[in-house]
Parts: sequence; structure tokens; C-alpha cells
Amino acid sequence: MSALSMHTPAGAVAPVLRGVSQIFFIADWRTGLLITAGVAVYNPLAAIFMLLGAAAQEVGAWAMGQDRQTRSEGIAG
Repeated sequence: MSALSMHTPAGAVAPVLRGVSQIFFIADWRTGLLITAGVAVYNPLAAIFMLLGAAAQEVGAWAMGQDRQTRSEGIAG
């Protein structure tokens, strides 16, 4: 798990970026950021929708009561 705390804005975004990176089975927020940047270069609207989808998976996992560790790894989707 990353050193980012869930109590900071960057720590709150990290699980969403990890969710994006899980497309390639890599649970790292930096990889998610790189993937998002690559998609944004090609199509910014697709990158926005990709981040919205990853954020929706986090909210859905929270609503279903999944544990914090699972949600923070971005594997809820």
C-alpha cells in the first residue's frame, strides 16, 4: 500500500487511480495516473469518463460495505 494517507486529498484520489491501474493488474496510483494521462492525450473526454467510472466503483464498494483495504487497492471494480 502507498504511503499516501486517506486523510489527504492526494490520498483520497490514490484509490481511484489504483482502480484505473488495475486494468493492467498493477495496484499503483502512479501507473493509474500515467494511464489516465495517456488516455487524456488521445481523448480528454474518455479520460474524464474513465476517472468517473473508477470513482463510481469506489463509491459502490463503500456502499456495499467492502473493507477499507480492498477499496484502497482499487480492486472493487
